[in-house]
Amino acid sequence: SVLVAVIVGVISLYARPWAYRQSYQIEADARAEFDIRKIEPGRFIELQGSEYVLFARAVDQGKGRLEEVFLQSDRGEKIQVTYAREAWLPPVQPGTRRSFKFRNGYSYLLDRRGSRDTTLKFKTLLIPIPEQKRDTSYRRKAEATPTLRASSTPKDIAEYQWRVSTPFATLMLALLAVPLSRSAPRRGRHYNFILAILAYVAVFVLVSAFRTWVEDAKIPASPGLWWAYLLPMLLFVALTVFPVWQRRKR
Repeated sequence: SVLVAVIVGVISLYARPWAYRQSYQIEADARAEFDIRKIEPGRFIELQGSEYVLFARAVDQGKGRLEEVFLQSDRGEKIQVTYAREAWLPPVQPGTRRSFKFRNGYSYLLDRRGSRDTTLKFKTLLIPIPEQKRDTSYRRKAEATPTLRASSTPKDIAEYQWRVSTPFATLMLALLAVPLSRSAPRRGRHYNFILAILAYVAVFVLVSAFRTWVEDAKIPASPGLWWAYLLPMLLFVALTVFPVWQRRKR
C-alpha cells in the first residue's frame, strides 16, 4: 500500500500536470493550425481578429483545394485584396511558415490615404498564412506543483492540497480495507463489499466538497482540504477498535 501510495503521489504531483500541459499544447496547436477542411464554402471566415478575411465558393476537401477564392488582408495603410480561380496549401518543411498558393487571378493593393493603388495579374502567387494566436491562458491543472505551493489564490491552494493529499487518500483507503475485510464464519462477504463501496464514495464526495469550499474561500486554507480525511480516519479507528471490544465481552 505504501508503494502504491508513493506511485500515486508521483503521478499526482508530477505526471498529471505534465500530461495536462501536453494536452493543452496539443489543443492550442490544433486551434492555431490552419486547416482547409475547416473552411465552409460560401461563407466568409475571419482570421487574426478580422485582419484577414477569406472566402471560397467551393471546397474540394479530397484534394485540399479552394475554388473561386477571395482573400482580404489588412496591411496598415494599405489593403490587399486577392481573387483567384483556385488556391491550395503546398507542402512545406517542418518549422517553415505555411503559405497559400493562388493560381490565375488578380491582386489589388489599395492605398487608404491616396490613389497609389496597384493591380497585379498573376498565374501563381504565394501569400503567407497568418499564424493564429495560441492560447496562453493560465491553467492551474497544468501548473507545476511548486508554483501552486507558492500561490495564495484559493483555487491554486485547493489544487495543490488535492495533489498532496492524493497519496494519503490512497493509503487511507488501503487501511480501511483491513477492518472491512473481516467477516464472521458462515457469513457472506457481500455486506463488507457494500460497506467498502460506500466508504470509497464517502471519501470521494467529502474530498470533492472540501476542495470546492477551499476554491470558493468558504473555509480557511489551513487545514483546508485535510478536514475531509477526518471522518474516514474516525471510521477506521472505530472499525479497528470495535472487534477488540467484542472479544473483551466474550
